[in-house]
Amino acid sequence: HYPAELAHLASFPTGDTDALTSRLQDLAALPVAERDALASGARAAAVDLWSWESVARRITDLAE
Repeated sequence: HYPAELAHLASFPTGDTDALTSRLQDLAALPVAERDALASGARAAAVDLWSWESVARRITDLAE
C-alpha cells in the first residue's frame, strides 16, 4: 500500500522512542508530494484491512 521508498516510515518497533523520533523527523522533512503519497497508501491500507466490507469478507471466508 505504501510507496516502496517510503514504507519504512509507516511503522517503528514498539517501545523504540529513538526510532519514533527518527520517523517523525523524516516525515516532517518530506516534500508535500511524498507526504501525500504516504497518506494515500495509509488510507488504502486502512480501507483494505479494516473497512466493513473487508472485515465481513474475512469473516465469511472463515465460515467457508
